[in-house]
Formats: sequence, C-alpha cells, structure tokens
Amino acid sequence: MNKLKELTLQNLQAAPQRISDSHKYTYGSLLVIGGSLNYMGAPQLAAQAAFKCGVGLVSIALPAHTYFKFEQKVLSAIIFPFFTKENIKERLDKFSAVVFGPGLDIKSKLHLQVLEMLLESKIPLLIDASGLHLFKKVAAKFDDLSQVVITPHLGEATTLLDGLDPLSNYELLIKDNLTLVLKGSKTLIANSSECLLATKGSAALAKAGMGDVLSGIIGALLAQGYKPLEAAKLGVYIQQSAHIIALETSSPLSLMSEDIISSLPTAWNKLIAAQNS
Repeated sequence: MNKLKELTLQNLQAAPQRISDSHKYTYGSLLVIGGSLNYMGAPQLAAQAAFKCGVGLVSIALPAHTYFKFEQKVLSAIIFPFFTKENIKERLDKFSAVVFGPGLDIKSKLHLQVLEMLLESKIPLLIDASGLHLFKKVAAKFDDLSQVVITPHLGEATTLLDGLDPLSNYELLIKDNLTLVLKGSKTLIANSSECLLATKGSAALAKAGMGDVLSGIIGALLAQGYKPLEAAKLGVYIQQSAHIIALETSSPLSLMSEDIISSLPTAWNKLIAAQNS
C-alpha cells in the first residue's frame, strides 16, 4: 500500500478554466440519478453544486413515481422520469459523467438494474448514499472499476466491508483501481496508486446534504474530463475550502449544505489565484 500523504495545493491538478469561443457543451454534461418521495432535495443539492463547479449542463433522472410530485428548485437543470433502465440507456451518450444514488430507494430492483447498466457502460461514475448499498450487491461482477468513485461515510464504508473497521481496512475497498473517498472531518482519498488525507474539514460538515454537495462537485469535475482520482482530490479540497469560507459568517452549529454551495465561487477564485501565483 502506498504511503499516506496529506492533500495539499501541490497535489492538485489545475482548477477548471473558461476559454473563449466556447459554449455549454464544451464543459461536459452531468446526469444525476436520484430522488425518492422522502428525499427530493438530495439530487437537487448535487445538481446545484455541480453547476457551481463549472459543468455546462446537469440533468436529473427521477424514478417515475416521484416525477409528478417533484418541486424543481434548480431551474437550470433538465428533469426527466425513468420507468425502465432503457430510459436511461437511450440517453446515456448525451452525458460525460453520472452521479448515482442521492436519495434513491435501495429496495428497488430497477435501480439495481440501472446501476449494473452504468457499470457495464464504463462511463465515469460517482456512487454515493443509497447507491452504495446497491453497489455492494453487484461490485463483485466487475473486475475493472477504474471509472468509478465511491464516497461513503464511515457507517456506509463499514457496511461495504461487512462490519470491518474502514479506517484499518480501506485497502479492501480500492481493488480493481476504484477510487475511494472516505468522508469524515478528515477525508481519505485513495486508489491503488495513491493515498491522501484531506485534513481541513471539521465537524461542521456532519450534517445532512453535505455528501450530496460533494457528489455534485466531484461529478462536475468528472464531467469536465478529470480522471477519477484527480476529480476526487480537487473536489474534496474545494468543498473543505468552501466550508472554511462559510464558517467566516456562520457557526459550526448552523452550517448547512446550502452554505457550502454559496461559498463555492469564492473557494474556486481563491484556488485559481493560488495556482496562478
């Protein structure tokens, strides 16, 4: 196993840049598959965060039974229902990356079929939240997961490892060159070639919605062409930076996922300035 290093500015690829004579399709298209009757906000948080991180287009695919009860808050996002996995598959060539899982029903056989189809397609794919429970059921079928990022918190990682301590056994999660983001106040980012620890988080991030925001951030970077490990490193760094900026005007008790999203523009400006200095 590679030596654990701290995630720093020097470990990062350059932040996304805008170029002249470009258009929205220049910057990738992200599909977020998520949502259920009790978790309508999760995919929208991911979509909103993704837009703040440079992606040109974001679409949200909702399970059909939730579609007509969905209250759209991210007005720039395209929303469509899916009844079968074919509804996703027939559109898949329009997207450059997928976020799968925020708010999904883990008991749905359809969602499991969709995930298997995505893994077979080799599209850059982030799996989070409910998607992780489904991933556990099918991961053994695939021997190349180099296009996949998983983002469990400690409880989800413990489930993936059948009760083993993820901090001591995280190497079991990064087989087949999968990229792991093990979330916490300190976040571990690893694949089979590199292991890093991001140390600028805090307990202020221990609140609902923060994982959805991180999924959207990393998903946006995947959609813009970053390799999975590089997208994970840059995404975690920018979320932790945004949380520090948000805490300048908020309490750790009061910080919400929306505050992170609002602070992303300043975090990107600071990173770009630092990288250009």
